[in-house]
Amino acid sequence: MSIIKKRFYYGILLCGLFFVMATSCQTEAASIPVKQTISMSSKKKGQVTLIWKKDDSCTGYQLLMSSDKNFKKNTRTRTFGKSVTKATVTGLQSNKTYYAKVRGVRTSSSGKKTYGKYSAVKKCKIK
Repeated sequence: MSIIKKRFYYGILLCGLFFVMATSCQTEAASIPVKQTISMSSKKKGQVTLIWKKDDSCTGYQLLMSSDKNFKKNTRTRTFGKSVTKATVTGLQSNKTYYAKVRGVRTSSSGKKTYGKYSAVKKCKIK
């Protein structure tokens, strides 16, 4: 993130006198997190392990998982902190295909969240 430090003054010049109407203030410009990559595997019955790469510029990650390839129904969303790059989801139905994607989240100092693009969708058949 970068801070914009320029200050502008807006006003009216009337009869040689300048009246300040408003000033701008410092603004935090949040950049968009980069697109993530994800891998997905099922080694145990009823569970799947997801791994993604760490991005130092993110304050967290959002994982979206579904049994529908279009993510319209049966969708789970989980948010993780910036140090988490691996998740295990349990309680899944065996012999069913699940789809997952992840994106980076960056929170500014004012609390505004900026989301990156989702990773490519990965699918995995649960053992």
